[in-house]
Amino acid sequence: MLPGTNPLAQAHGGRSAEHRDSRHSSVRRTGTDGVHSGIKRQRSLGRLVPASIRAKGTIVVGTQPDFEPADFTPIGENGVKGFNIDLMDAMAAKLGLKVTYQKVPFDQLLVGVQTGKFDASIAGMTDRKQRQANVDFVDYQVAGTVFMVAKGNPKNITGDANGGCGIKIGGVKGNDDERLVGLMAAACTAEGKPAPELVTFPTGSDKNLALTSVLMPFSGLIWRSR
Repeated sequence: MLPGTNPLAQAHGGRSAEHRDSRHSSVRRTGTDGVHSGIKRQRSLGRLVPASIRAKGTIVVGTQPDFEPADFTPIGENGVKGFNIDLMDAMAAKLGLKVTYQKVPFDQLLVGVQTGKFDASIAGMTDRKQRQANVDFVDYQVAGTVFMVAKGNPKNITGDANGGCGIKIGGVKGNDDERLVGLMAAACTAEGKPAPELVTFPTGSDKNLALTSVLMPFSGLIWRSR
């Protein structure tokens, strides 16, 4: 995603998805010769880059790296990896730019682009009309939504709109889970059943831990491309 009308335009692009902590910035750069993973600079595209960014030679990109394999920081490392990162690196190489990644919570990605903290952001974020009012999206992925449940699915949760009535559902602050759980709640209450309860966490890792921990017996959680 990028600031509105920004010709570099990116950020995520899934048609139905969301999610995510990582409070410290980290850096991963393309090579100084403008080539990354064998990708050569394309000067005709580089001329389309705004002059201010071309002069810097670097774009600052926000990401929330706890969403393996899309964007994540491996245990024991500080940098960011994943197919989203590979994609951004490849695009920057084509433009003759380097990339500086800043790790932030998921709910700060949109704000960071709007305020100019980032030139762009890349993450598993759903392209929705409400978000388009403030930033531009470049869609490159179609994603879906599933439940992750305790092994054996002891509560018999299903993928139907009324398939999780009365359960607790873990989500990530700032993503699309509230809307989805709202749809489920409407379906459940229409049948006289209790609505599901959404419990949000700072990161996807926290959410996953809650599902597997005996101290946090959540019945299900939404796993999305945010």
